Amino acid sequence: MTSINQAATLESRAVPTNRLPHVSLSGARASQAKNAAIAFAKQAARAVSLENLYLILTNDSRSVIFFDRCSVIVHYGGKSEVSATSNEPMLNKKSEFAEASGNLARSLRSQIKPILMAKNTLLNTPHETGISSDCLEQGLLFLQTVGSERLLIIPLLCSAIPVGHLAIEFFDETTPDDEQISALLEVTPFLAQALGEKLILGNHPDIHLRLAAQPSTFLQRLNMKRSAGTLLVIALILVVLFAIPIPFSVGGEVEIVSDSNQFAFCGTDGNVREVFVREGESVEKGTLLARLDSKELDFQTTGWTNQTKILAHEIGRLMVEAGDKPSLLAEKRIVELKHEAALAELNFLNWKRQHLEVRAPIQGIVLTRDINTFVGRRYRAGEPFAEIADPRRLQATVYVPENRIASVLVGMPMRMYLNNAPTTAHNLTVHTVSPMVETIPRLGNVFRVTADVPPENNFKMGMTGIGRIETGTMCLFTILENRLMMLWNQMPFLL
Repeated sequence: MTSINQAATLESRAVPTNRLPHVSLSGARASQAKNAAIAFAKQAARAVSLENLYLILTNDSRSVIFFDRCSVIVHYGGKSEVSATSNEPMLNKKSEFAEASGNLARSLRSQIKPILMAKNTLLNTPHETGISSDCLEQGLLFLQTVGSERLLIIPLLCSAIPVGHLAIEFFDETTPDDEQISALLEVTPFLAQALGEKLILGNHPDIHLRLAAQPSTFLQRLNMKRSAGTLLVIALILVVLFAIPIPFSVGGEVEIVSDSNQFAFCGTDGNVREVFVREGESVEKGTLLARLDSKELDFQTTGWTNQTKILAHEIGRLMVEAGDKPSLLAEKRIVELKHEAALAELNFLNWKRQHLEVRAPIQGIVLTRDINTFVGRRYRAGEPFAEIADPRRLQATVYVPENRIASVLVGMPMRMYLNNAPTTAHNLTVHTVSPMVETIPRLGNVFRVTADVPPENNFKMGMTGIGRIETGTMCLFTILENRLMMLWNQMPFLL
């Protein structure tokens, strides 16, 4: 056969050829190649497994045509890949050969004509040759990558659908023979049928049971084992769903808070003159927290003191003059009433002066942030100045979502996992359950469930974590049913 320097499709002898190389079978040489091809096809048809068929296609095909390497490309289940290569039990998927052959396999998905191409094939081969531009490009790239001189691609068609391709490589010293190629093309329908059969049976073993009127004893046992295994799995699922009680717990985010929080209030109006404590400082009951400025009270006190003196002097004058003019007694009484009102106002100012100091209502820790910056701020009487919490009386507050609060009762055990020690469980007991839902922007509608925390645990206020309340046991089916019904009731089309 002469050297070929362009890609060309091939035809078997049963179909007249219209592309190079021209296949001509004659004489003893053609008969010998044909007999070898028939024997090879019989051997492929008798393959007992898909792996055995791959071995025959990649190695025993040398009895028909002499080559340097043969690969089987399989198109099945939406994938196109190289399944076997001669003299390579396991293909290294990271090699250059694997990458190039994988690209070639994907380009051959719709190739239904055999191709013989050389390394120096031009890229402008006409499309009417039956070779796609992608197939030609990947074929030439494959030759350049693996170092072969020529590449013979034989499609394996089942019902005009390519289920695979044989990619046969020839090096410089090896020249493909026309008679051998033609003989191999003659038996490709048998090879394709064998490949299609093994692919289907290998991926669907249950088809064996339908290939005979009565399955074999082995297949009957296999079928019985599968049925028994299926029934066992179903029985186990039913037991898990309905019979086995599973510990069920509800909960949510937990926060350590104080059970005794009180505010220190301002007893009168005024501006803060001095602050004597800081955030986090421990204070005793009655500790001076801050003092309000007394300048305003001093001014008012001076004014009302002068007013009482003036009114007292006026009362004395009227008493002297009333001896001669009794009509002045009525005016004297009016002045006396004004004097009494001034004295009452002066007493009220003195009472307010006693409340210029803000003191701690309980023993605890100052929780108000930046309290030392309150100097100069004006407060009204009754306005809270600072928050004091007793660190010896702590509680764990769990925010339970409203859809899970129905199963929570007082006295149930609770486990708390704080974020500073997520693997440590603290065993507590539910003390109270809030009677009303609260809306927290980040958590939604929740109920507060509290539990007393022993003081020896050395917890800090504000610590957070996860709280789980053990509500008892419940079968898995009931748990799933409740969750699914809750989701079903929230479906938009049901609202």
